[in-house]
Amino acid sequence: VMQELLPASINQLGEHHYVIDFGQNFAGWIAIQLSTDKQEIIEIKHSEILCDDGTLNMEYLSVSDPSNPLPMQTDYYFTKGIKGESFEPRFTYHGFRYAEIIGYTGELSELTIVGKVVHSSVSSRSSFSSGNSLINQIQSNVLWTERSNLYSIPTDCPQRSERQGWLNDLTVRAEESIYNFELKRFYEKFLLDIRDTQDPVSGAIADTAPFRRGNYPADPTVSSYVILPLLLYNHYADLRVVEKYYEGVKLWTEYLRNNSKDGIVSFSFYGDWVSPATCCHHHGTSTPISAITSGTFISTGYYYYNLCLLVKYAQELHKPVDEKLFRTLQKQVGKQLHQAFFDPEKHQYDRGSQGANVFALWLHIVPKKEISHVLNNLKADLIEKDYHITTGNQMTKCIFEVLCEYGEIDLAYRLVTQTTYPSWGYMIQRGATTVWERWEYETGFGMNSHNHPLLCSISGWFYKYLLGITPAIPGFVRTKIKPYLPSALDYAAGKVKTIFGTVAVEWKKEGKQTIFRVEVPTGIECEIHLTLAEKNTPILLNGVPAKNRAAIYNEDEKQWRVLLLLTGGNTEIVVG
Repeated sequence: VMQELLPASINQLGEHHYVIDFGQNFAGWIAIQLSTDKQEIIEIKHSEILCDDGTLNMEYLSVSDPSNPLPMQTDYYFTKGIKGESFEPRFTYHGFRYAEIIGYTGELSELTIVGKVVHSSVSSRSSFSSGNSLINQIQSNVLWTERSNLYSIPTDCPQRSERQGWLNDLTVRAEESIYNFELKRFYEKFLLDIRDTQDPVSGAIADTAPFRRGNYPADPTVSSYVILPLLLYNHYADLRVVEKYYEGVKLWTEYLRNNSKDGIVSFSFYGDWVSPATCCHHHGTSTPISAITSGTFISTGYYYYNLCLLVKYAQELHKPVDEKLFRTLQKQVGKQLHQAFFDPEKHQYDRGSQGANVFALWLHIVPKKEISHVLNNLKADLIEKDYHITTGNQMTKCIFEVLCEYGEIDLAYRLVTQTTYPSWGYMIQRGATTVWERWEYETGFGMNSHNHPLLCSISGWFYKYLLGITPAIPGFVRTKIKPYLPSALDYAAGKVKTIFGTVAVEWKKEGKQTIFRVEVPTGIECEIHLTLAEKNTPILLNGVPAKNRAAIYNEDEKQWRVLLLLTGGNTEIVVG
């Protein structure tokens, strides 16, 4: 138990019939102090949403049998008939905001019932806030979603019978979660779970770890097996993790190579999963497979990305033969990926969707002369959709990063602060306190979790781009701070706890000036990349004009940038 919640309200629907609202969706259980002296059966249901009559909606909790409302979300307690009893189940857990209690004849009040928030004992690592209340609520929703899905493995949802460690979700979720929580040991353990699913001959792994559900061999989007060692190395400077899983990661990538033809991996189960329903092959609630971005393009793109990471691993582990092999394969597959999916007349990839063009830009396979055309196609599609994304869990992470890196921070900010469907703001407008599994508000039978981390990657963007905090050298020995400042946002602040201490960034716009306050642990170096309105924009460093500053025009970002090198301590920078 990591936290306790008191009820926000208790609504009595009838005799011995109550609905408790904790005001927050979470995972765990409830504890009740009982005052009855009767022998009776108390029924306690748990759910995230209500029916129109105020009772709990249990229909949406089952994805396999609509006639079974998932009894694991219902507890029954048989009282002894002795006053002073208490009920607190420690042998199960539930995902819920609301609890419905039926058949209890005693007194029920805010003082006799408590919500117990339960998850793996991982501490908070960071914090983030901004001058935009919607963004702050999105961050809160992400944190609660992650807390609800850290149960020894990174689960997909806490409320229905699934609760699996899906590697597809983790591919885009992992970076956000490792910014927010201390997950080094947690993810080292989960890497063991993944390796346990691996066939030692073919190299195939499973969709879930431990393997209980999904496909075997896994969908190619499960690059989390390849990504996790790099994240742990970058954030904690522990190369042993890369060493330990290097052969397994190689073997999985070799499996993809052996199941490709001319560099193209043609099998796909998920692709850009959970795109908005109107962009899927079926508008049902259990088959959100994108109809606008081909699974083959996504599968091959991740095969290529695996090769990019293996080049880096081989470099770090001083394996020149492997490095040469993977570099050759990387160039070859990148070329084949471009040739197979690029339309030179339309200047687009695959079917021209946001996800396809974004993935090509994110993977850096677009020829330099075509970048502006592909980017313009992406922007045109976003404008045509009235600034709404059509991406699923995989490409939603990529779209915000790509827009920043190609000078479109204001466009990215407009997307993240969108309040109509599909968006995180739409979820919040509908009362969400966690992130949904789907962009849609669904309450019927099907794939409709209201607490699911597969769309939580945006929190990583807050740290990496709005604050700009990333490790320039593994472990933050050299920290890179490169904030992107949207025109419509006046303030952002946050911190990340590294193995050397806390890195903190705060920026605030005041008139024509922007004031940056940076805190870096003693003994590490920090490079600060700042945006300038023009080449000779004044810069004060702790009240003194900055020396040896040389502004450089960034062609991709279409703006002037200046690089300042600092050592540990507190620094104030005034730009403008």
